[in-house]
Amino acid sequence: MTLKINMKAVTKRRIRNFVKENMGRETSHDYSHAFRVGNIAMCIAEREGLEKPSLYEIAGLLHDIGLGLCERPAHGEVGAQMAQSFLFDIAGKEMTLEEITEVVYAISWHNHKKLAPRPSQLLDVLVDADTLDLLGAVGIWRGLAARPEKELGFSVAKILPTIENARYDTISKSKRENNSHDLMEQLSYQISCADILSTKTAKLQAEPLLSFMRNFRYMLAHELSMSNHE
Repeated sequence: MTLKINMKAVTKRRIRNFVKENMGRETSHDYSHAFRVGNIAMCIAEREGLEKPSLYEIAGLLHDIGLGLCERPAHGEVGAQMAQSFLFDIAGKEMTLEEITEVVYAISWHNHKKLAPRPSQLLDVLVDADTLDLLGAVGIWRGLAARPEKELGFSVAKILPTIENARYDTISKSKRENNSHDLMEQLSYQISCADILSTKTAKLQAEPLLSFMRNFRYMLAHELSMSNHE
């Protein structure tokens, strides 16, 4: 497929504004996540030598707009419908029907890639970009932010601007131990997500992020073991 997109800056701004207005309020999946995935997808496309990286950026920006409007398993399909209507409305003169269809297809299947009826380079890059945002320091923060406040004993979203106000010692010992175990499992799950990366660029970008997470997991386990005899 030959992509001919040459997206104008004003159209990109409209897409970003649309994302900010329609993304849910879940801290780990807010518009900043969408902006990061858009940038990562464009970077992967550029380094892989793919044509028209802007198309990959658009898919990254719009991939999660269905969140907050439906059950999580259906958010790709719901978001794809929203993206299709929006892109036809604002980008019809700058994107071909084929290009819009490819973006919509990638969004529709990004959370069920293995079930996608046909391969798609755009889908591969989108999933890689989305996965990379689950790794590294941002990945650890997102993993914490996705957990309910009642489980953590505090709100990550509320303490993020003033992290020094987090009072770990106000959380009960039993809750700390349960949370620590759950966090170790969460970290292990996120690290395992790197197994689905398909592009060479994403695999290379993942290496330092995975190293950081593995070191963090090791240090967390080591330091927590120091309190076994409280």
